[in-house]
Amino acid sequence: MHSTIHAGIEIEGRPRFAEGTGGMVAWRAVTPGYFSALGIAILRGRAFEEDDRVPGRNSIILSDFLARELFPSENPLGKSMRFGLTGPWRTVVGVAADVKNAGLDAQADPEFYVPWKNEPPQYLGSAYLILRTPLNPQTLEKWMHSETASLDPTLPVKIETMSQRVWKLAARPRFNAVLLSIFAAMGVLLAVIGIYGVVGFLVARQTREIGVRMALGATPGAIWKMVMASVARWTLAGALLGLLGSWFASQFLQSLLFQVPARDPWSTGVACAVLLVAAFLAAWIPAGRAMRVDPMVALRYE
Repeated sequence: MHSTIHAGIEIEGRPRFAEGTGGMVAWRAVTPGYFSALGIAILRGRAFEEDDRVPGRNSIILSDFLARELFPSENPLGKSMRFGLTGPWRTVVGVAADVKNAGLDAQADPEFYVPWKNEPPQYLGSAYLILRTPLNPQTLEKWMHSETASLDPTLPVKIETMSQRVWKLAARPRFNAVLLSIFAAMGVLLAVIGIYGVVGFLVARQTREIGVRMALGATPGAIWKMVMASVARWTLAGALLGLLGSWFASQFLQSLLFQVPARDPWSTGVACAVLLVAAFLAAWIPAGRAMRVDPMVALRYE
C-alpha cells in the first residue's frame, strides 16, 4: 500500500509596493504542489502547474484579500498586472483563500504568489519545504535529516509539524485566554462571597419577620422559598445588567478571539448559568439557617 505525499516549496520574498492597496504587499515564490500540501483552497481559477515554471511564462495567483482590493467589481482572472516599476507583467490565473501568516489573532495580509523557477538563492529569502503525508512524523523526520545530510552535512535544517507551528502561533492568544480565565474565576469567587454575605445580612435582618411567620404557621419550606425568591430577584436583575454590559464590551475583545464570534449566545448562556448556580449555592446556607430559626428566639430578636 502506497502513501500519498503532497509536497510544496515556499520561498518568502521581500514586501513590494502595490498600487491600489495603499501599502506594501507580501509575496511568495511557490511550487505547484504548495497549495494542495497546505490545504489552501483555490477560490477562482487554478493553482500553478509545471508549465508555469517555464521561462517566459509569468503567472500569478492573488490572495482573496488582494483580489478584492485590486479588482473590487470585476473578475481578476486573465488580468495583466505587475508589482513595482521594473517587474514583469503577469497574468492572473487564480485567486487563493486568505492565510493568517502574521498570526492567528491578526488580520490576513494582502499577498500574491508566483511560481518558483529555481532562481538564485540570494534573490530570495527563507525557504520552506512542506510535506503532507499520513506517514509517522518521527519516521519522516529521520528520513528528511538523512536525505539533507547526504546533500550537504553542514546545511542547518529545522523540521516541525504543522501542529507544532500552530501551537507556537497560538502561544500569545493562549496566554491571554488563560489570564482572562483566571480573572474570570476570581470574579466568580468574589461574586459568590459577596452574594453569601449579602444574603446572610438580609436573612439576619428578617429574623423577626421569619419568627412571626413561623409563629403564624409558616413551614420551613415556605421560609426557604421566601429567602430563595428574594435571592432570585436580585440575582436575575444583576444577570440582566451583566448581559447588557457584556454585549457592549464584547467588541473590545474581538482582537483576542480566533474563529469565535465575540457575541456567542451559547458561551453567554453558559456563563450566565454558571453565575446563577454559584449565586444559589451561595444562598443555600443562609436559606437553610432561616429554616431552622426558633420562633420564640426570633420574636425576642432585636
